[in-house]
Amino acid sequence: MSLSVHLVYQKHSMRQEKGRVTGQISILEDGVTQLRSGEHLSREELQRLKKLAMPSLEQEEKEEITWKEALLGKKDIRIPSRTDDDSAKP
Repeated sequence: MSLSVHLVYQKHSMRQEKGRVTGQISILEDGVTQLRSGEHLSREELQRLKKLAMPSLEQEEKEEITWKEALLGKKDIRIPSRTDDDSAKP
């Protein structure tokens, strides 16, 4: 079961990545078209296009799933909070 969940996750991730890359290509193509037509782009506009075309750090730092986690499942380690200890006392 874990392997099938992992494969579904990978398929979903690939769809998201494809959409993100398609968006980046579109933004860059628009910038190229404007520059080729002789239109002057301000430094701010170029910075905005660059920011939109670059992947975010959150996307790059995404947590990866190991094969062990895919096959055996991820262990959920829960550290009891102070309120949990207080509620156990009568």
